[in-house]
Amino acid sequence: KVYDWFEERLEIQAIADDITSKYVPPHVNIFYCLGGITLTCFLVQVATGFAMTFYYRPTVTEAFASVQYIMTEANFGWLIRSVHRWSASM
Repeated sequence: KVYDWFEERLEIQAIADDITSKYVPPHVNIFYCLGGITLTCFLVQVATGFAMTFYYRPTVTEAFASVQYIMTEANFGWLIRSVHRWSASM
């Protein structure tokens, strides 16, 4: 019943059929994509790291306070720091 509700509005089956009908060469697998994934994560690290340099202070006395400021008061600081952390872990 829930599936039918979503299917009626989003045409999930048509999208799934379109995706599964595409030809994928046999040499393409997860390892084929690792270079692009790594580059994307690196670019995300550069962009979010640059954005955080405006607020982060890397000294012993100011580091924790600057992270608290980023997480609680800087506009979208929580999101930028979280994306930075997650892309570093990928």
